[in-house]
Amino acid sequence: MTHGSEFWTVTSAANSKIQAAEMRVLRLIKGRKIFQNEDIRKELNVKSILRYVEETQLRWFGHVK
Repeated sequence: MTHGSEFWTVTSAANSKIQAAEMRVLRLIKGRKIFQNEDIRKELNVKSILRYVEETQLRWFGHVK
């Protein structure tokens, strides 16, 4: 899902689509329909995809710089 994320331009529309897709996958993994976003991340011990994308972009920027 994050292939090539170093080069993405993350707009607010893309941001919400990415977050929605991430939560769908996490709910499928957990097997529950209704769950708070932060609670499910804590239970599964995963960080947000958007945070991961931001970290990879910053790492790439540091490499290029």
